[in-house]
Amino acid sequence: MTKIEWFLMDQIEKRKALFAFLVSLFFFTSGLNAQSRQPPPVIERVEPSTVRPGMRAELVGRHFRQDQRVLLNGIELPALSFMPNRVLVSIPESASTGKVQIKLPDGSAVEGPELIVLSPTPAPIITEITPTSGGAGTEVRIRGDGFSPRLVENRVTINRVPLLVRSATPTELVVVIPENASTGHIVVQVANAGEATSSQPFVVNQGLFISSVEPIQIAPGMRLVVRGGGFRQNMTKVLLNNINLPITSISESEIAAEVPRGARSGRITVEVEGQGRASSSQSVEVVAMPVVTSMEPREGTPGTLVRLLGSGFGNDIRRIRATIGSTPLIVRGVSEGEVQVEIPENASSGVISLMVGGVGPVNSPQAFEVLKPLSIDGFEPSSGPPGTVVTLRGSGFGSNPSQHRVTLQGVECPIVSVEANALRVRVPEANSGPFVVMRENANTFTTKQAFVVTRTLTIQRIEPTQGPVGTVVRILGSGFGNQSALVQVTLEDLRMEIRSLSDTEIQAVIPVGARSGRIRVNVRLQGTAVAPADFTVTSDFAATSVEPASAYGEQVLSIRGYGLDAEGIVVIFTGTRFPARVTYSSPNLLRVVVPEEAQSGPIALRLPNGRSVFTPTWTRLEGKAPIGVSEVVWNCAKRRCIGKIRGWGFGTRPSHQQVRLGDAPLRVLKATPTELEVALPSSGRGSITVTRGDQVAESPEVIEINQGGGRP
Repeated sequence: MTKIEWFLMDQIEKRKALFAFLVSLFFFTSGLNAQSRQPPPVIERVEPSTVRPGMRAELVGRHFRQDQRVLLNGIELPALSFMPNRVLVSIPESASTGKVQIKLPDGSAVEGPELIVLSPTPAPIITEITPTSGGAGTEVRIRGDGFSPRLVENRVTINRVPLLVRSATPTELVVVIPENASTGHIVVQVANAGEATSSQPFVVNQGLFISSVEPIQIAPGMRLVVRGGGFRQNMTKVLLNNINLPITSISESEIAAEVPRGARSGRITVEVEGQGRASSSQSVEVVAMPVVTSMEPREGTPGTLVRLLGSGFGNDIRRIRATIGSTPLIVRGVSEGEVQVEIPENASSGVISLMVGGVGPVNSPQAFEVLKPLSIDGFEPSSGPPGTVVTLRGSGFGSNPSQHRVTLQGVECPIVSVEANALRVRVPEANSGPFVVMRENANTFTTKQAFVVTRTLTIQRIEPTQGPVGTVVRILGSGFGNQSALVQVTLEDLRMEIRSLSDTEIQAVIPVGARSGRIRVNVRLQGTAVAPADFTVTSDFAATSVEPASAYGEQVLSIRGYGLDAEGIVVIFTGTRFPARVTYSSPNLLRVVVPEEAQSGPIALRLPNGRSVFTPTWTRLEGKAPIGVSEVVWNCAKRRCIGKIRGWGFGTRPSHQQVRLGDAPLRVLKATPTELEVALPSSGRGSITVTRGDQVAESPEVIEINQGGGRP
């Protein structure tokens, strides 16, 4: 920089300094002029006129200036705010009664009215707050001393958040916790007296509210759960339609209460002392509690259908929930008084519980015992005579013998003993076959293996002992059984056809080519029995017996023998000229009607070639038979057969006589002395027999009824 530039810069700076001095001088002289022109301040009054240290006072007047000082007995009163006609000052601790004075910067002073300063007010004291916790809206009582009875002179805060003061006395303040409050110490500031802080913090809980109620359908005696927040121990009430519910447990977020008798449907209300009340958004419906009075059965295997009887179940199967222990059951049906459930495979024994539309649970009176399914692995011995004790081994047996039933070919086996894995039975008089084992309320099991009932075969006699080829021989004895596939009858090693079989009788036919000899009966796995006498194969025509040995006229006689179905055979009774009426003929049987003129003696059977044979002598009874059958007619239509039996000596009521077709009993529909109306089977064959007291009458004809047909 050159000397000229330095010179110019120096001149500029000097001129700036001179300008600043002239401006300052201008403002200073202007202020002196203005001050000399402004009127002095005037103090008209002081509000209030009586104060205590720490309070505030206001000077009211005019021409107040910002550069003035306010004094009281030489003690400056700090100015808090300034206006030309009002000045707000605070009263310091050292202040005393005197006249208020305003002192100006020039040393002049203006004096005002007297301000009385009382002795300082003692600071407030907090001794107790009740309660010590709560949510928004909670009323808190602050007990202590030194509070102002004027609400506005008490300022209460928690974490600098003001609390609403509802009431005030020198010893107690009642305040309300606001929405935005948080946990902290409560501070009380009393105007002109200082402040006090609580010794313990006030815990601000979450506000009182209800989030859910379960269940919404309930019965008296059930447990109701209310969830939400702001609940407090010993300070909470739960109401249902204004009825108080006994509380069984409570926490800050959950209440359990019991619904008493007499409760009615409505909303749930929770009241917390000092915190207000909250109501549920949904109504709770109070319904009658379902009742289970009995259960049938009380035990069973998986798959068993159990009936729970009682009331209050409704008829909607979707509302029913059933469990045994923790296992759900299958609901199969429901009515107002009954629920049917099925026991599933994975169930264990226990009480059955029901819920109906969320109401409950209600329990069965007893536990249901889930039984293990019955199963038989085998038995021993595998054969034996009646009376043999057989041990069946397996699982699923009960401890009570009366709960079990074992049959062999339909005949019940007496139970000897029962254990967890074994059942002992005595073999009855029955035929060979598998055992069928049943347990009460459980399943039925049939053994795969058959038990062979062994017997001592016996043949007591045969009837007749002689006859031609085709003769039907009755073999009487025991141990034959009833399974024709196991039985073989022979005459001197020639097999005979079996017509009928029972355990005590076999009817077999003398075969073509047979010769006289012993008849043998062989039952597989049982042995062989031999007839006590030979059967003599005779010629093809003979009469061996008459039944009955004595008879009235018009009665029916049975003539037995062989070859009796020969063509053209006639029957002549002693004392008659004409042949008797033959109503039935077979190789071994003729049925004839006794003529009225017949006399006692043998009966002649005559062939067309002149050959005759005679029966043993029979006796003619005098008079007429007390009861007799002369004719039988019948008709079958619409799957129903009605027969009419005509004769004499019948009772006038259906119950006065018994009627049979062969061995089958018939039902008597109507009765007169000369006619009976009976219900016949749709098929059958045999003679009609009417029995009244000790009198028996037999139809002259053997009738045969065919399915769906009328009289042949």
